Amino acid sequence: PTRVGPTRACGFTMGQAKHERRALLGAVVVAAVVAAQVAADAAVERKGWALTWADEFEGSTLNRSLWNVRTNESHCCGPFGGNGELELYLPDEVSVSDGALHLRTRRRQVRGPKGGLWNYTSGWIDTKGKWSQKYGRFEANCSLPPRDATGA
Repeated sequence: PTRVGPTRACGFTMGQAKHERRALLGAVVVAAVVAAQVAADAAVERKGWALTWADEFEGSTLNRSLWNVRTNESHCCGPFGGNGELELYLPDEVSVSDGALHLRTRRRQVRGPKGGLWNYTSGWIDTKGKWSQKYGRFEANCSLPPRDATGA
């Protein structure tokens, strides 16, 4: 069997808006499935499993050899089709500090693709074209702000 290591920290910073909690939960799902990070204290291999990929989010910038940061993309919305997400994904909503990945969601108006006006922004990262694995054990350690912090 293969194992992708447990994550130590995926921090999420939220602004205040009703739709932000939904956006954040989507980001957590993406981070939990894609973001596999090994904690220093959990680096011991589990019997029968081999670590195949890890990121501890050390330093102050995202390791671009492991991650893609999505820019001006959305799964949305209204006149543009999509799944109803209300945020536009921007690179300034992705940061790394204190051994944690931060995917921030904010209420702010920005112009996006096709001149559309978006009221929310968020961060989106993935490993497309850089790493993938179909089977194995995937572990992530993520935290959410308290419900009151999201305004949802």
